[in-house]
Amino acid sequence: MTMLEHKYSRIEIGLRDRFVYNSNNYVVISYDDRYYRFQKEDDVHFEMRLSHEEIYQAILDQKATVSYDYHTKSGSKMRQIIGDKVLADFSDDFVKLARYREHLILKYEQYCAENFRTPRGQELEGLLKTWSLQVQGVEGKRKSRCDKTNDTFGPPTVKSFHRYLKEFLSCERDMRSLLPRHHGPGYRHQAIECPESYQIWLEVARSYASRRRPSKAFLLKVVHARIFEENEKRSQAGLKLLLAPKRKRFESLIKAMDEIEVVAGRDGPAFARAYYKSKMAGYDIERPGQRVEFDDWNVDLMTLLVECGIWGKLSPVVQANLQKVRLWFCTAVDAATRYVLALKATFEPNSVAVIGALEMMMSDKTHISQTVGAKTPWIGLVRPETAYTDNGGPYISDATRDAFMLCKVDLTRPPAGHPEKRPFIESLFKTLSGYILAFFDGGTQSSVAKKGDYNAEANATLTVDEFVHLFIRAICDIYHNQPTARLNGNTPHNAWVEKTSQYNTRAVPSRNELRHIFGTTVDNKKITSAGITNWGVPYNSEVLQSVRRAKGKQLYKVRYHQNCLSAISVQIDGKWLTVNNTIGMDHTVTLAEWIYARKQLLQANQEKVKDQLVAMYTAINDLRRAGESAALRAGISPHMPTAHGMKLLAQQLFEGHDVQFSQRADIELDDVELSDDPLRRGQVMPIAHRTSVLAAPEIPAVVEDNDDHSQF
Repeated sequence: MTMLEHKYSRIEIGLRDRFVYNSNNYVVISYDDRYYRFQKEDDVHFEMRLSHEEIYQAILDQKATVSYDYHTKSGSKMRQIIGDKVLADFSDDFVKLARYREHLILKYEQYCAENFRTPRGQELEGLLKTWSLQVQGVEGKRKSRCDKTNDTFGPPTVKSFHRYLKEFLSCERDMRSLLPRHHGPGYRHQAIECPESYQIWLEVARSYASRRRPSKAFLLKVVHARIFEENEKRSQAGLKLLLAPKRKRFESLIKAMDEIEVVAGRDGPAFARAYYKSKMAGYDIERPGQRVEFDDWNVDLMTLLVECGIWGKLSPVVQANLQKVRLWFCTAVDAATRYVLALKATFEPNSVAVIGALEMMMSDKTHISQTVGAKTPWIGLVRPETAYTDNGGPYISDATRDAFMLCKVDLTRPPAGHPEKRPFIESLFKTLSGYILAFFDGGTQSSVAKKGDYNAEANATLTVDEFVHLFIRAICDIYHNQPTARLNGNTPHNAWVEKTSQYNTRAVPSRNELRHIFGTTVDNKKITSAGITNWGVPYNSEVLQSVRRAKGKQLYKVRYHQNCLSAISVQIDGKWLTVNNTIGMDHTVTLAEWIYARKQLLQANQEKVKDQLVAMYTAINDLRRAGESAALRAGISPHMPTAHGMKLLAQQLFEGHDVQFSQRADIELDDVELSDDPLRRGQVMPIAHRTSVLAAPEIPAVVEDNDDHSQF
């Protein structure tokens, strides 16, 4: 089958979204199969027309971004409440309280769905106390002593709980709406004029949810008849007469009832259960990114090599290293095209791998396919609409939920023990296992046989990272080009090319948005005359200096991304300001390359040379010509440094050392080249030792001694 060429993906932009193009804000007026027609938000007379291909290219070139649901009621309300803050910008106590309130709401919704009724009054108050203990895990435990601090929360009142529920639903179930904030005394609700009258109104209104299926007009006559009958008795007894409700007032009591409670009462619980049940029997998935499924795939390298017949040809040293290695792949697959969007390797399932797979799904991966030597480019990138995961620890963690929420991706977890609810990812693993075995057996074994005089037992140097490369190459070159019956004989690659040209897809985040969501936050950064220095790179702007002149010596939060050091985000008055570097560094320089260049500078004892930037750029070019930058930028190795290790590395390489750049470097950075890897040629041969960029450097005596930060 002929492999189709991918030209562009159709980007989905709705009438409620904001389209930012060349720093101008636009809204969509109309669109068709070829063009979008936009109008400026602040100038209704200015219109612009762009084709789908132009929009796709502008997003890739960082000239355009899409802010989804920007002009919705919930989006405007969230911006009014918290601005552009994320959960990391609030204190841990505030976030913990918001999560506690969210769990109470989920308990409340579960109770209503199971019992087809809404608890009220004292019943709800008792349930809140029970749920509060269950959520915080203190049910059945002894109360803490009076001289000990108590870090648990008390149950909210019924009135406060209903306020939380209303805010939560009005903000599209965004947990940030439950964060504590000062509101003042609030609105005082008008007291009920006559409690006895209101009791009769409410009693008759609730009879609307009965099998007799009365109309609202009929119940209004019933309540008036009840009031008339009671007033006759009261007039004879000389008591105060009751009040009859108006039509709108009475119908408001009926509308206040839950819809599922009304349907269950009028049509029966069985009908209500079937009517409000989530539709999971069929999957009408057409658009790329409409449904993306996540799951973890466990691979035992020793078992795989034994089945392929390669294990006996490896040296005892390699066998000893690989005997206990078990890799986990966090995988994301598109349901509409069966296209693999992300594959993140780790030694054990964790939320870091899930978040990394989410970012990989929305990032360009063509450099990864080039790095592993695949002939088919890895072109799939999309911001999904809904992600389906299991109920494992990495997927229910707070960090994972926060990442999906900030990316504006709905996160759905089907019930545990029902893999059929995620059929696409489950069938993918069975298919991939056969392809991987065929790839190893047909490629690696044949290359060993062709060599003849090659001593595999003495020279085999296959590492875990190279196995990950082989897995990704098998996905790109075999799985993506294999016709499947689920696609009516089409291949996942061709299906992705065809459907992204036919259907609209959500725009992927820009570099600034990726840094805002997936970046690393550093505290206690001071603004000097040279701006802010992070990892030895100076960042400065006129706006930053105006803040320095206005506020003096204050400490600020800084957020950066390891794959792009050209700019950082600085939090000023609760808002994030993008600040570019002042040494001309482009967006291709990664943190790993910058660390390698710094280590080379220190090891060569060139810390006091005049043009340090030229020396560091020269080291980066050497790394790129050697082909190591491609593997570092791909970020597919399971050997990932911890956050604590990166902090110690920053202290060792940059703190206490003079990193000054007097001018921009005249030298230009080379393009990233691929290293010479025999696996790309289908051969098993010894390879050169690769540079461990993120390892602790060997620094000459010119560096100050610091035993506490010498290793990590």
